[in-house]
Amino acid sequence: PGEGRLAGTFMLYSFLLGLSASIIDVGSYALFLSSFGADSLPWVYIGVGVTLTAGSFIYAWLIERMSFDRFLLGASAFNVLTLTALWIALRVTGNRWLPMALPVWFKVIVFLDVMIYWEYCDRLFDIRQGKRLFGTIRSFQFLAGIIGGLLAATLAGPLGTENLLGIACFVGVMSLLLGTRLRKLWPEELTDEEEDDKRIKDYMFRD
Repeated sequence: PGEGRLAGTFMLYSFLLGLSASIIDVGSYALFLSSFGADSLPWVYIGVGVTLTAGSFIYAWLIERMSFDRFLLGASAFNVLTLTALWIALRVTGNRWLPMALPVWFKVIVFLDVMIYWEYCDRLFDIRQGKRLFGTIRSFQFLAGIIGGLLAATLAGPLGTENLLGIACFVGVMSLLLGTRLRKLWPEELTDEEEDDKRIKDYMFRD
C-alpha cells in the first residue's frame, strides 16, 4: 500500500538530484577551463582527492553523532547554502580563484547527494521493492542528466555561465523541499533505530 506514491515521489527526487548535478557539472568545469585551461585539471583532481578524503571522515563522524533526520536535513541544506554562497561570491567579487574551487566543491556536493540518496533508499524500500523499482527510479536521474546538459548548453549564452549555478541552486532548493516532504510522509521509516530503541526502553523502564 502506498508504494506507487513512494515510487513516484522518489522518482521526482532522483530527477531533481540528477538535474542539479548535471547543471553544476557543466557550469563549474566551463568556468574553470575558461579561467585556467585544461593544463590545470590535475590540480582539480588533487583537490578533489584531498577534499573527499577529509569529507568522508567528517561524514562518518557526524552521522554517528546526529539523529538521522537532522543529518539528512543538515547535509541537504549545506549543499544548497554552500553552492549559493559560491554563486553569489562569483557574481559579486569575480575572484579568479573561485572557478578553481567550483569543480572541487561540485564533487563534494555529489558525494553528499549520493550518500543522502542511498540512505533514503535503504530506509524507504525493502529488498523486493528495490529489485523491482530501483532501475526505473535511477533512470530518471540519467534522464535528468541529459536534460540538464541540454538546458545548460542552451542557457549558458543568454544568461551567462556563472548563472547556471543560480539555476542549480533553485533546483537544489526544490530537492531539499521534496526531501523534507519525504520525511513528513514516511516518518517511521526515516527515524533512527537507536532513537526508537531508546524511546522503547524509556517507556518500559519508566517509574
